[in-house]
Amino acid sequence: MRKALKWTGIALLTPVVLMVILAALLYLPPIQNWVVQRVATYASEQTGMDISVERVRLAFPLDLSLEGVRVLQPSTLHPSPSTQKDTILDVRRAVADVQFWPLLKGNIVLDDLQLHDARVDTRSFIGDMRLQGTIGQLQLSAPGISPAQMLVELRQPRLSDTDLTIYMSDTAAVDTSTVGWRIGFDHFRLERTHLTIVSDSAARFTPAASYPPSTLHPSPSTISAYMGEASISQGDIDLGLGRYAFGPIEWEQGALSIDSTLALSQVSLGLDSLYSYGDDLRVGIRHGSLVDGGSGLQLTRLQGAVAMDGEGLRITGLEAATPHSTLQATANIALSSLIASPSTPNPPPSTRH
Repeated sequence: MRKALKWTGIALLTPVVLMVILAALLYLPPIQNWVVQRVATYASEQTGMDISVERVRLAFPLDLSLEGVRVLQPSTLHPSPSTQKDTILDVRRAVADVQFWPLLKGNIVLDDLQLHDARVDTRSFIGDMRLQGTIGQLQLSAPGISPAQMLVELRQPRLSDTDLTIYMSDTAAVDTSTVGWRIGFDHFRLERTHLTIVSDSAARFTPAASYPPSTLHPSPSTISAYMGEASISQGDIDLGLGRYAFGPIEWEQGALSIDSTLALSQVSLGLDSLYSYGDDLRVGIRHGSLVDGGSGLQLTRLQGAVAMDGEGLRITGLEAATPHSTLQATANIALSSLIASPSTPNPPPSTRH
């Protein structure tokens, strides 16, 4: 009887022991690299992309470090796409500290996520938007990521030494069903970051080599901003609805250019809030100062509130000052008054000299 119980116990414990041994083997560097290479090969076959990882380190329980991560896609613009590939992602080092138990419920909790020296080019993966450029360092934690509900909650994201260009199509219809994520964060800090926004439906399909952000010729739809130091609080971004809401925003050591007609330097700007959704735009300006490089105009003080919707434009308590003058304004302008009626003849040219 004892012998039967003994062998029964051994039979029951054997699978458990094997599972423990297999789990322990995953923390051995040679086994980790072997598993990652197999996973990368499988992912490459399933996605049609070339995914590779040079080195991997896994510490208990799920503290993961990856080096030399590359994701390549066959070129769709080259005569020989089988031999020419475009770089989608190239990361020198990535670190992720993942909690284990939330994964069992289909959620992701990141105690720490870091990207160092990364190149990214999303091509056409994000609706009608393309993100291209370099990331010096990105660090954040994420107490709640729910793929099922398409929700992301970020804590203390920090971006530095970065140069990104966002190409946005102004003509293509957007399928929000594939980009309907909602992203929230408490306090986003940016340092030495350059951001360019290009609204051009053709730009997102142009090869990176022939349309690099650093040599982009300004067009009537190009906005470029540099942020020496900036912070954004209480962010709520709904990609599905196209709704963007932010709390206090601080921008120091900045520069801003719009097309080839406006070049601002020494930008210092503080906003109480910023909201954009459809035709609605609301901005609360707490303070501002800047220098216009074209005219030499120096703005020493700026504050007030601006709101615009489908009905018109409202300006409340606007105050702007230069070293030699001050302007105060409050206005409520109907949109219909800004649009000339087709039946209304143009006024005759003035002959007064």
